[in-house]
Amino acid sequence: QFMFIKTIIKKKKNIWSWFSKKNTSENQNAATSDAIVSENEEIEEPEFIAKESHIKVGILLPFMLDSINRDASMDRFVEFYQGCLIAADSLANTGLSTEIYAFDTGKDNQKLYEILSNPLLKEVDIIIGPAYQNQVSIVADFAYQYRIPTIIPFSSNITNINQNPYLFEVVTPQKELYKKLVDKCTALFADKHVIIAKPVMLAQYNKADFATLLMNRLNNDSIRYSIINDAKLAHSIDSVAALYPNKECVVVMPSTHGVALNKLGEAFNQLKQSNVGLFGFPEWNNLGIDELYEKNMYQFSSYYTSFTDPAVIEFYYQLRDKFGVPKNIQQSPNFAIFGYDICLYFMKQYQLHGDRFINYMPETETSGLQMNFLFEQVDNGGYWNVGTIIKQITKDGISDL
Repeated sequence: QFMFIKTIIKKKKNIWSWFSKKNTSENQNAATSDAIVSENEEIEEPEFIAKESHIKVGILLPFMLDSINRDASMDRFVEFYQGCLIAADSLANTGLSTEIYAFDTGKDNQKLYEILSNPLLKEVDIIIGPAYQNQVSIVADFAYQYRIPTIIPFSSNITNINQNPYLFEVVTPQKELYKKLVDKCTALFADKHVIIAKPVMLAQYNKADFATLLMNRLNNDSIRYSIINDAKLAHSIDSVAALYPNKECVVVMPSTHGVALNKLGEAFNQLKQSNVGLFGFPEWNNLGIDELYEKNMYQFSSYYTSFTDPAVIEFYYQLRDKFGVPKNIQQSPNFAIFGYDICLYFMKQYQLHGDRFINYMPETETSGLQMNFLFEQVDNGGYWNVGTIIKQITKDGISDL
């Protein structure tokens, strides 16, 4: 038997006081046809009008609650669920009551098929999950059959996403982010000089597609840049930087290859010019090349959590009060915040627009505590998240740009 948890979070009554006053006022006006409103009287409009006040959410994750020996991979899904509950509780303050049906999917498909046969799941407004790649296609077929918007929180490269308009891919393959990322880079580099440092060895030039998009965009926006190769790298960077003493010269090496980046690290140790910065890829963080972080670095990522952000601190207070002090409190990505961001974003969209929220997805990025959301339709099918975060890493710390 699969394990099933039902949680109901009811809306809080006092937060709709403005709405009650508005209705009372409207009734009085309707009963008094000769009521006159002064031209100088300012009519206060509510800041927020919700279309829906109730939502049913199905969560399909491998909580593995019946496992005797638990590990971190199991606990992270529990943390994700805790974040979802905090999001639902937060939205109760805006008048949204939530029914959450949480199912323990385990890892095997047979258990998942049993869950999908439960009549309750056919009536939910949104599905979140599953976690494992081998289960995604099964849930995707279910979502398509019953027309239920389904958020896939962990898996990327979803098969046939371009044919299923009910799928939302949160973690998108990096290459699909480049177009929007280049837009941000162009704005960031507008007052700087960009130095494209191409590795001589083609095998090391594994981010060439990003470099091509960036150079095309810089050309279109008339932003000047220089191209060098990684032979005599320190000398080449210094030579270009000396030509632009009043600008920051940002080196972009389109590579995640260890040999090329070790060469770049050595070059940065030898630089004589001080007006040099660096643009980096998230994979660099796993290489342990400390020299790359000695200068000002701009790095993009799909997630970033500022643990000094008051909103993040408040989230942790709620997490502690409801579930105790979390393990690995400053782990990034944090799965509790991940669950919170995803639930808050999609439940808000449903609250505003009801079951047609897909037709009203925001056209600009929405910032969460840890992720940015901007969903772009894939052909005429589903949607993937092309929201990104650019961080600035200095000796003083990390900040979100």
